[in-house]
Amino acid sequence: MVLRERRRSRPNRKIWLDFPHKADSVRESGLPLFLTISAPRSEVIEKSGHDKTYDSTRGPNYEGALDPMFAIIDYKAGNLTSVAHALKHLGHRCEITDSPEKIRRADGAILPGVGAAGATMRNLRVLGLDRVLRDEVIPAGKPFLGICIGIQVLFDHSDEDEEDCLGVIRGRVAKYPTSIEGRVLKVPQIGWNRVLQLRRHRVFEGVPDNTRFYFVNSFYPIPDDPEVVIGEGEYGLRFAAAIAQGNLVATQFHLEKSGAAGLRFLDNFCKMAA
Repeated sequence: MVLRERRRSRPNRKIWLDFPHKADSVRESGLPLFLTISAPRSEVIEKSGHDKTYDSTRGPNYEGALDPMFAIIDYKAGNLTSVAHALKHLGHRCEITDSPEKIRRADGAILPGVGAAGATMRNLRVLGLDRVLRDEVIPAGKPFLGICIGIQVLFDHSDEDEEDCLGVIRGRVAKYPTSIEGRVLKVPQIGWNRVLQLRRHRVFEGVPDNTRFYFVNSFYPIPDDPEVVIGEGEYGLRFAAAIAQGNLVATQFHLEKSGAAGLRFLDNFCKMAA
């Protein structure tokens, strides 16, 4: 009898990726309802206040860590934890924080989004984060990712709440029309929609053209410069679904709700800080 050494392996497990309830739409998109991944040794340390640091490989306080750290900006709303878990499972270090100093020190910043332009900008101003993002983090060239409301507040003005925003990208944000040539258009747009890639960008590496992503929007951005648009969607009219300028990237769609394609996009962004 030949005895073979039994090697210990980490069990695989299925991770629910915060999908909406319409499973048929998910299947139609060609994306899996679940991803099976090798469960990493991970640590989650809760600190004072709302700060949470995640490091799926080394632990959050590993002093010699060379992997980039991403600040997930806590503006008291949005899918912060969902985005943090997505980064965690991709093996990227991240911290949910409203600390200006921690956001300055981070290798990259992510502004996720659920909410209205007015409330988002008020909270950013109260926390002093509007100036940090507009005057320091984004001009410094650090990778910055805006998701949903995180793309809309980058522009000069939003028709939602008639709010002046960060003004990092020239242009405005308008509401979807409720009808097109007599055809009723449901607003908000909720569900899966295809994104046409207008130009090559590293965040789209490994993501097929016309892939479906998940949207929840009543408003859409209109950049003054069409060259910043890297992905376009159609919902009654054509709109900017993804933009890029330097190391700034932003999407109308929810990466954390968009299955394998959303995770690939998010992973590609994080690698920009490597």
